[in-house]
Amino acid sequence: MNNFQALKDYLTEQNLRYEDGWLDDGTAYCRILHRFKSGQDVTLLFVFNPNETMLDIYLIGLVKFDNPLKREEVLILLNGLNIKYRFYKFILNDDGTVNVRAALPTLNFCPEEAVGLGVSMVVDVENEYQKFMRLRWA
Repeated sequence: MNNFQALKDYLTEQNLRYEDGWLDDGTAYCRILHRFKSGQDVTLLFVFNPNETMLDIYLIGLVKFDNPLKREEVLILLNGLNIKYRFYKFILNDDGTVNVRAALPTLNFCPEEAVGLGVSMVVDVENEYQKFMRLRWA
């Protein structure tokens, strides 16, 4: 069984609703929609590279900063979070959106650990979400 199928089987066993698919380049993905207690909708995305040697886990849809004058403050916040969370990388995209990423090699792939890391990412980022909102509305 390949890693992508193992992940899908585990998500199904855990009764987690997900969508899966393939991109043109052979990249396979599963995505899970989640709503923070605050009401913010985010997407947890598991993406295998074409030969399934790496799994990237993304949390997208976190927040968007439209004000370019806040860019410096956002970068300071993200740098602090990147120091605090060793396995996640908080990223500010060119369009002002903030995403979170973790990367796992898939040698001896364990879907339980991958999903556990994804769930931990969601929980940790939700706990930090108020910092983003304070900065956005300040």
